[in-house]
Amino acid sequence: MRTIKIKADTCRQDYNYRECKQNDDIPLEITLLEGGVSLDLSGCALMLNWIKADNKIVTIAGDTIKVTGNIVRATLPRDCTRAVGQAKFELVITDNTSKQISTFPLSLEIIGSVLQGQQASDNVATLTEELNNANTAAINTKNEIKDVIETADLTTYASQGQVQEINSQLEENVQQNIQGTSLVEKMLGLIDVKCMYMTRDTANNGINVGICLQNESESVVEYRFRNNADGLLLLRGVVTGAQLASIPPIITLTGTYNQTSAPATYTTTVGDKFTFTFTGTKLTFKRVVETRGGLWRFKLDNGQSQDISCYSTIEGTKEIDVFNNLSYATYQCTATFMGVDPVNAPSTPPARGYLNYISTDLNNYTVKIENKLRTINTGSVRNLISPSSIPDFAISAKPVGTNYTLEWIPAHSVSGVSLLPSIKVIIDGITATSVSNALPTNDFLNIKKIEIFQAFNAVNPHGVGEIMWKHYISHTITVGKPYLEIKNRIEVQRDTNIGAMYLTMLPVDSTQVQRLVLNNGVEYDTIPNDGSEVSLGLDVSSAMYAGVQNAGYYHGCAIDVGSYSEATGINKYLGTYNPGLLTFRADNISKFYLNGRPQGTTLKAGEIYKNTQRISCVAGVRYPNELLKTI
Repeated sequence: MRTIKIKADTCRQDYNYRECKQNDDIPLEITLLEGGVSLDLSGCALMLNWIKADNKIVTIAGDTIKVTGNIVRATLPRDCTRAVGQAKFELVITDNTSKQISTFPLSLEIIGSVLQGQQASDNVATLTEELNNANTAAINTKNEIKDVIETADLTTYASQGQVQEINSQLEENVQQNIQGTSLVEKMLGLIDVKCMYMTRDTANNGINVGICLQNESESVVEYRFRNNADGLLLLRGVVTGAQLASIPPIITLTGTYNQTSAPATYTTTVGDKFTFTFTGTKLTFKRVVETRGGLWRFKLDNGQSQDISCYSTIEGTKEIDVFNNLSYATYQCTATFMGVDPVNAPSTPPARGYLNYISTDLNNYTVKIENKLRTINTGSVRNLISPSSIPDFAISAKPVGTNYTLEWIPAHSVSGVSLLPSIKVIIDGITATSVSNALPTNDFLNIKKIEIFQAFNAVNPHGVGEIMWKHYISHTITVGKPYLEIKNRIEVQRDTNIGAMYLTMLPVDSTQVQRLVLNNGVEYDTIPNDGSEVSLGLDVSSAMYAGVQNAGYYHGCAIDVGSYSEATGINKYLGTYNPGLLTFRADNISKFYLNGRPQGTTLKAGEIYKNTQRISCVAGVRYPNELLKTI
């Protein structure tokens, strides 16, 4: 086969065209560079987006793409070369921290076959192609069934007999390409994550999940979950702020110390000590160094020890790392003066053990700690996602044939709509709680993953307990994927009238943002609060709000969906309606919605509705950045 070889530099967008024949399977070899230097693809996931000459889209991913060093190889299926003319494609690269970069558009000219426009016979090649297509369809169906079973059984609540339907995924990749880049992905490219924590908030009957960011303002994004009146643990707001300041530990001196030139405090007595306790991952020691300097031995209560010299031919006050890359924990440390540095004898005995210490100024520290995980400073927080609105899901419903009022699930003003709630909160594989309306017994610091699994029966409290649907919902945040993923699954038990059904929502505090961007290119430079609403068409599946966090720094949040057809219910409803909605409420909440089903329609017994939405939040981002640039 003719291999098409292309060199692509992620910093360039001028390339020569290549040519191939119509209906050929094309081996493609792309050598990737970045600024003329080989691009390291270790641990990266790759996807090839291909737009044929007739503007139809093909996405190639998974095992079809092979990587060797900085060379990417893929065999383009003949469907990519069906249409004669210029095809365009791009390679999307996602590294193991979820950062994404794409090549500039590349082109390939498809030269027409001599059989173009002629009637093809049912020859062996055609039959082979049909068999291959059938085999691919069978594999896809198998994977869809597996996905449905796994999704239905969120925490072993749903039995296999409850799996009644496989929802179509056909829109997933197509919609993502038609409607532009996900704004969640664009936002994630602006941050580096340092660590994550979970703390209990007993005063508000909930938990807080914080993501500490690696930036100059030491920002934190904190997702706040609260138990509602029915015992469901749901998201009620996201705040942004700064990490608590790292406070130097208080040291205790034991022995005879000369403090006449403090903070250039020193001892000459072998065996003198200073002790302290710290919590963190790194310890740094500050002391005077000069030609009379001796040796300190630092020892932790876990047995680790390190010798630090105060000797130097260049006099001055210096810092040195004593312990680095410690496991996050609380340690007791003892520093003992050992006397002469065995490598460098003092120029004038006796040897001196210096430490930067002055008893009247605790900020003039002797040792400082890098506390990799510092929770949010509550005095610095700003509401980003509003605590006064529910983003997880919202359905106004009552059973068909009843004459009482519609009520919202989950509980809004009326409770008793979520019966028999079950819950599991799992942190790094450990179950933290499995009791509804109860909090974990401990805080968890420096975690990698938190999962909240819940199930309940949805009822209208004005009735006699008729179950309208069984509901399964999960919330997941990981360090490697620093966004909130919310999965909903609804198994309808009886015909149900709905007033509204939302499985995708992003409610923000409009006083804290000044900009709204939709992934169809529409942008708002101000966020009104006049009670107005805007209907959105099929070209919007992702939205982003952004604004000033502090002078020179910005924060923002974005939302997208895993499958547009599932999020909007267009795979179950044949009528025409606007699936999206923006509201600019007078109570300073602006909200992006996707309708899971048109208002005033009926959910039929046996139907299954499911949706995956992602909400990403960032903070402490400097200008210029993607939060403020046009898409």
